[in-house]
Amino acid sequence: MAINNRSMFRQKALENYQRIQTPKVLPRFVAPITVFWLWIMFFLLIAVVFMLWTLQVPVTGHGTGVMRQLTASELQANKLPENGQSGRVFAELLFPEQAATVLHTGSSVSVVIAGSQSVIGKVEKIGVQLMTADEKRQYGQQSGSASSLSPPQPQPQTITLVSFDAKAVNGVRDGTPATASYQAGTAVILPLLLQTISFGGN
Repeated sequence: MAINNRSMFRQKALENYQRIQTPKVLPRFVAPITVFWLWIMFFLLIAVVFMLWTLQVPVTGHGTGVMRQLTASELQANKLPENGQSGRVFAELLFPEQAATVLHTGSSVSVVIAGSQSVIGKVEKIGVQLMTADEKRQYGQQSGSASSLSPPQPQPQTITLVSFDAKAVNGVRDGTPATASYQAGTAVILPLLLQTISFGGN
């Protein structure tokens, strides 16, 4: 009986030893190359979000107006340079009131004349004044339908005189409609994208 017990214990010890020495193999759910590419995609996503958060795009302001042929006397009355000419072509443009915080004498403005001819002009004179809806329509501004019981009140508008190179506006007639744009500043692109997506969802 003692020999049998000793043999039984020796067999159990051998089995335990073999079980300890046998390497444990854990189940492999994802291949290492897959884990590598998942990390690469994660870091790329972080980089894209960071870029969108810091990248800025220009914000453009817009206005409308008409082209004006100013005579020498009108140039003097408006304290505008004659440049040795008997008359000059200007764009008389109307912008929202906040444009006065960005535009100043010497600022560049992109003007499209009669919907086709694009030229770059320079602000020569700028001011803010109250204008009625009828006055704004003279500059091509569209106003909403007014109620007869509560006519719209005059609103402050930024009005500018923009000069051009004489050759760029040669042959332009007085009263020709024009549209204009200027860089009002910059904005971070990510909030703009989120705003666009939210409006698209609505």
